[in-house]
Amino acid sequence: MKLFHNPLSPNVRRVRLTAAVLGVELEEKKLEFAKGEHKSPAYLSLNPNGAVPTLVDGDFVLTESRSIMQYLASKKPESGLLPRDEAARADVTRWQFWDAAHFSPQMGTLGFEKMFKAMMGLGEPDSGKIQEALGNFRRYAAVLNKRLEGKDYIVGNAMTIADLTIASSLMYAQQLEVPLAEFPNVQAWFSRITALDGWKKTRAEKPVSPSGRTFDRADDFGGIRCGLGAPPREYAAVAAHQELEKFQTMSPGPSGAVSALRASRDFATGARLGRGV
Repeated sequence: MKLFHNPLSPNVRRVRLTAAVLGVELEEKKLEFAKGEHKSPAYLSLNPNGAVPTLVDGDFVLTESRSIMQYLASKKPESGLLPRDEAARADVTRWQFWDAAHFSPQMGTLGFEKMFKAMMGLGEPDSGKIQEALGNFRRYAAVLNKRLEGKDYIVGNAMTIADLTIASSLMYAQQLEVPLAEFPNVQAWFSRITALDGWKKTRAEKPVSPSGRTFDRADDFGGIRCGLGAPPREYAAVAAHQELEKFQTMSPGPSGAVSALRASRDFATGARLGRGV
């Protein structure tokens, strides 16, 4: 099976994490957005959205991260990541939908306001939107915290792709300074997931700036700090060159500014990098 991806995307993280936990080897093809590889005719024939991830298994092509997770888990039913019991399997799917509809979007808003605006030179963070997203994060984290009372995992007594789905939404939790400590059950659960060998194996690679500087981070691409004393302008260039230049249709002028705004927002939410349900 071949996976077209970019490792900085939480949606790609979901798929790679699932494969790592299952012990499934994937042939990985990283798409270079700066070269427009995601918009090539060959790739668009696989994924008309021009997004990642995309899985190719023989003649079968599958997009959308959460559906790919289910497909991989179904290859190894003995793993328990996708339960065989119909009710438990439906419950896993429920929590995947819950994440896509409620939890993950809050992280996207925080990512855009607290990280990508500065990197793209799009002005100051909107404190109102940050507070709204934090309020919604607390609202939904409380739901998850209640779910995890007396439980190590979200569904049943063992880890499933529901856990891997929601944990991947928290990929940049530390850098976004979300208040996980207010939700001890969620914090303990997230610590269990991040301790997995598969989580460590699928950490994003260290970004390299156009001048060749390697930033001393992995999971915190786009983080608040610049690291290694790198000037903010050069750090912004990392984001622009490695990720946001994938939007080759940007044009000068007001419409181009809107495209840049949408590009950074889409990257923060994962919408253009393989948004799935």
